[in-house]
Amino acid sequence: MLQFEWKHETLLSESIITFYENYHIGHQSLDGVNEIIMLRRMNRRQRNESADLLKGNLKTFSCGEPHDGAPKPDWPNDNVIDSLRRRNLAVSHFHLQPGEYVHIGKARLHAFRKHPSRAKQQKNLRESICISFAWDWIYEGSSRESYRNEIETVTTEEEQNSMLSTPLLSLANIKTCILQGLVSLIARAKMVRNEGMCGSASKKIMDMLFAMLPVLGDMIKKHENV
Repeated sequence: MLQFEWKHETLLSESIITFYENYHIGHQSLDGVNEIIMLRRMNRRQRNESADLLKGNLKTFSCGEPHDGAPKPDWPNDNVIDSLRRRNLAVSHFHLQPGEYVHIGKARLHAFRKHPSRAKQQKNLRESICISFAWDWIYEGSSRESYRNEIETVTTEEEQNSMLSTPLLSLANIKTCILQGLVSLIARAKMVRNEGMCGSASKKIMDMLFAMLPVLGDMIKKHENV
């Protein structure tokens, strides 16, 4: 797989990481509890409807990045969650306890709210530090077509989300991640060539490089038109 980002999160309890989506995410709770709301993959109309429900009185989910101190919408109450479920959006609402892990699939809108652990609640520590690890990635797939599909999914989702009536932000800079992935693949290709390696390893690297070229070409064209 191509890893986009690895991060260590240390946030105060009751902190909210607002709704966003794009790639696969693995989240490991270490200290404190992660309350998570997660929706299934949606088409553009469904994303528009859900974003309008979730934004509250704000024009967008955040004026900056999901982790920053910009104004955030209120955490969805039961009425909002019920409205999403009536739209058949398969809402998952659960609490990730210390030591537990969750995999959130690509293009699934989700948000986190931090809470103190049960032990800290019993000590009346209402404001405490919550610690977790997260990994963001896309799968390389087993063929040129599958890898290209993975990359096109995250780039297309990001573009469409930015044009919604209530824009959805990406947590990572997807275009920068793809460019860094391309740099990594070129380095791997040079290593394979210099060491005289061939066969399945060489073929997979070349398949991945050729899969990225059309996406890179589209990025360049859009940049030139700005």
